[in-house]
Amino acid sequence: MTSKLRDLLGILAAPTDFNPLVLGLTDDSRQVKPGYVFFAVCGEVFDGRQFIQQALDAGAVAVISEPLDVSTFNDTPHVIEVSRIREIMGQMACRFYDNIVQEMAVYAVTGTNGKTSVAYFIAQLLQQVGKPCAYMGTLGVGLLGNLEVTGNTTVGSLALHEKLSQFYAQGIRHIAIEVSSHALEQQRIAGCPIKTAIFTNLTQDHLDYHKTMENYWQAKMKLFKRSELSSMVICTDDAYGVELIQTTLTQARNKLAVGVDAQQKFTDSFCEYEILKRYHNGMEIRAHSHWGRVLAKLPLVGDFNVSNALLAFSALCLDENISFNQDINKLEKLLPVPGRMQKLVVETDNSFTERQQVVIDYAHTPDALEKALIVTRQHCEGRLWLVFGCGGERDKPKRPIMGSIAESLADKVIITNDNPRNESELDIIKQIEEGMKNTDRVTRILDRQEAITFAITQASKNDWVLIAGKGHEDYQDIAGKRIVFSDEAVATNVLMERTS
Repeated sequence: MTSKLRDLLGILAAPTDFNPLVLGLTDDSRQVKPGYVFFAVCGEVFDGRQFIQQALDAGAVAVISEPLDVSTFNDTPHVIEVSRIREIMGQMACRFYDNIVQEMAVYAVTGTNGKTSVAYFIAQLLQQVGKPCAYMGTLGVGLLGNLEVTGNTTVGSLALHEKLSQFYAQGIRHIAIEVSSHALEQQRIAGCPIKTAIFTNLTQDHLDYHKTMENYWQAKMKLFKRSELSSMVICTDDAYGVELIQTTLTQARNKLAVGVDAQQKFTDSFCEYEILKRYHNGMEIRAHSHWGRVLAKLPLVGDFNVSNALLAFSALCLDENISFNQDINKLEKLLPVPGRMQKLVVETDNSFTERQQVVIDYAHTPDALEKALIVTRQHCEGRLWLVFGCGGERDKPKRPIMGSIAESLADKVIITNDNPRNESELDIIKQIEEGMKNTDRVTRILDRQEAITFAITQASKNDWVLIAGKGHEDYQDIAGKRIVFSDEAVATNVLMERTS
């Protein structure tokens, strides 16, 4: 890709005689090559303005910078000072890649919990009807089954537009993307038109960043204020969702409510559901919408997955000519999301594993942990074991809340490490235990592998073991080092050894 600088800048001012050819864009001075534009952004850790000279020395043809405290570069046309740099960065990236995103249908999912599942289900459903859909989120980026891990729920705007360009070249025209509150605050989806915005829920999380729930909520609301929206699909099982569906934020053509009693919350356009039966590996539901009434089976565990699946399906009924009444059977082919209420299956002749169940879930907020425990209990005939911890250097107030939830809803609790980072492992566990009235049913095992092994080997035939917090992650972050670790791999090995 190449473009002239003035074409990328749009209405931004640049010297009339300064219009170099641009060969690339970056906000990392270490990645600058001759012909690149460098964006000098003030980040949480580094101030990109400190690296302007380094970028120029490396061959940057221009620098787009946040306002400088000292106008060191007044005499050079190469440095252009702007406000709203993150928004401008996304817009320039869109132009650099020939505005191809204008020809793509982008489904953006936000909320505290459920983002991954809804986006993952959208990608699966579109692939079922012959429309290749790329997924971008916590699990990685790419087509399902071939995801590239990125490390962030939502990649930065430069990486986003580069990936969209690559997808376009592969013939992909549909994108399902998770949009975090951080991404909305930091304009990571700037320059990317959103076709459909989907809201799952809002519960306590990320207060280390947002400070208050109101700030957190306002960050999420930014997605639904975008003028280009075609549709909004909102879960009304959540109080914030009810407020959102009943508030006019945008001129979106379609607004649809999804929930247990969605019709009461928003009569114009709705999809509500009832769970008829729960099995050890799925559920049977009845869905009622303004389109009609249908029965369906879901090969998923967890009541909240009904909402997640219907949020995805309803969005496609609005915007992809999928029939609510005729295509509902496509839900029966959904595959569980890795690390989201993922029930482990071990092939063995030993009948023991047919009765003991192990479930892995990413639940790392109070609301997510509570829901995971409640839905696991609904399937569990014996005792419910819980293995969990809390991440270090993140939202400390939620720790005692999660401890209280664990004590009240699980029969046996194993508190262990969950990415302690550079924080004291024991301090984290003590803060979790502050929310507990009685720790008699609680066991501390710092080593996560030992904790998982203990729970599975001590659990009885009818018991269920819920391993919460890390889900799909394949590492542990301890004392500044990332150690290879997978809940799924450890639990599967223990199950195989126990049943061999």
